[in-house]
Amino acid sequence: MTTPGERLKNGIKVRELDDLAILKCDKDGMELLMIPENPEDFIDINKLDTKALESYGIRHGILDTPIFREDGSIVVARGTPPQNGRNSVIEYHIPLPGSSGQKTGAKAEEPELYQDPKQTNQFVNVHKDQVIAVKIPPTPGTPGKNLFAEEVPATPGQWIPFKIGEGVEVSGDDLQLKSTINGIVILDQDGKIHVKDEWVIEGPVDISTGHVTFWGRHLEINGSVMGGMKVETRGNLTINGTIEDEATVTVKGNLEVKGIVRAQETSITVKKSMKCKSIERSEISVQGNLEVEDYILDARCRVGGSINILHGKGLLLGGKTYAAGSLTAKVLGGSANVPTLIHVGYAPHLEKELEKLIEKIENTGSKITYINDGLWKLKMMERKGRLSQKTKAIKTKLVNALKALEQYQTLNKKKLDALQVRMTPLQSATVTVHEKAHANTKILIDKASLYLNHDVEAAKFKFEKGEVVSVEI
Repeated sequence: MTTPGERLKNGIKVRELDDLAILKCDKDGMELLMIPENPEDFIDINKLDTKALESYGIRHGILDTPIFREDGSIVVARGTPPQNGRNSVIEYHIPLPGSSGQKTGAKAEEPELYQDPKQTNQFVNVHKDQVIAVKIPPTPGTPGKNLFAEEVPATPGQWIPFKIGEGVEVSGDDLQLKSTINGIVILDQDGKIHVKDEWVIEGPVDISTGHVTFWGRHLEINGSVMGGMKVETRGNLTINGTIEDEATVTVKGNLEVKGIVRAQETSITVKKSMKCKSIERSEISVQGNLEVEDYILDARCRVGGSINILHGKGLLLGGKTYAAGSLTAKVLGGSANVPTLIHVGYAPHLEKELEKLIEKIENTGSKITYINDGLWKLKMMERKGRLSQKTKAIKTKLVNALKALEQYQTLNKKKLDALQVRMTPLQSATVTVHEKAHANTKILIDKASLYLNHDVEAAKFKFEKGEVVSVEI
C-alpha cells in the first residue's frame, strides 16, 4: 500500500480543481506544489483549502498565502527544515602570539598574563595550570517536520579537537586546554599550541621585538639588549651580546652576559647570581654572587654575596661597590687616584630587620610589665576580699593576654638570636687585592673604614678589633 507521500511525489490530480492541476511534492516531502495542467486554464486556488489538502495527507506547513512562481506552479505547503547543530567552538583565553592582542572568547576569564606593550604580541606568558582555551560543546541541532508531520532529523555538530603541542594538556572532559608548565605560548605552522619554558631569541631585543617578559626556566638572547628596552625573566637569562644604555634587565634566576653591561642609565636586578664580562657606569643589584671577567668601571653595585674580578684586567675603578660577602680583584682604583668606595660585610636589609626586631621586643616587654602590674594589683585586691564577677573576667583576660605576649616575646627573641648568627659573618668579610690598591680608595668592613692615601701592593683587608687592617699576601 502506497503512502500519501509516495503518491504525492509521483503527482496526484486535484479533484477539487476539476483535475485541471496536479499536486506534487519534492522527494524530501518538504514542499508541495500545485501545477496547472494547462497554464491557460483559470484555476480557483481558493477551492484547495486546508481541509482539501489534509485529505491528501498534508498534516504540516500549509501556507496561509500560496506562493506563485514564474513557471506557473504554486507553492501551497512547506515543511519546517531542520536546524543543523553547530560544531564545537574553541575560545582562547589569551591573545595568540602575533595577534592584535584580543582574546577570542568574549566571556573568557582574565588570568594574569603579559602582553607586549610595544609590538606584536610575540611573547604571551602563561602559568602552570592556566587555562589557555576552552571548548564550547557542539549542539545537537533542532529537528524539522515534513509535510506529513514526520520528524526530519537534524545533523548534530561535530567535536573539533584541540591542536595540542608540548607543554599543554586537555582536560578529561575535553573542554579545557591547560598549560603544564610556566612559559610562553607558541603557535606553530600547523596551528598547534605549545608552551615552552626554554626559548631562544635569535637576534637583539630591540624595537622589532618590543620589551620581553619570560616566565619559563631559561631564556637565551642571541644578541644584545638595546637601549631603552626591557627584559624581565622569572628563570635564568643568558645574553650573548651586550646590555646597552638605558636598558632595564630584571632576572629572578641567574644572569649571564657574554658582553659588556654599559652606560649610566642601565639598570640590572638579579635575584640569584650574575656573571658578565665587564660593567661600565651601570646600576647593578644582585642578591647572590657577582663574577666579572674583566673590569667594573664607575658603577654602582649592591651584591648580597661575594664579588670576584680575577680575569683580564681584574679591575675595580671608581663608583661605589657594596657586598655582604667578600671582594677579590687584581686592582682597586687607578693611577689617576679616582675615588673608589668598597664596602663589604654590608647588609642594610639585615640591619633594618634587626632594628625592627629590637623595637618589637622592647614594645612587647613594656606591655608585659604593664599587665604584670595590673595582675599584682588584682592580687592585692583579692587578699582583701572576694573579687566581683566583672573583676574576675578582667583578670582572666589579662592572664590570657600575658600568655600570648610571652609566647610572642619568646618567638621574637629566637628570631633575634638567628639574625645575629646571620650577621656575625659580616665582620669576617674581606677585600683581597692580588696586585695593587691605589690611593683614594676607601674600604669599609661592617661599620669600620680605611682610607688609602697611598698605593698598597698585594694585600688582604680585614676587620680586626673594630678597625680595617691590611695584611700582605
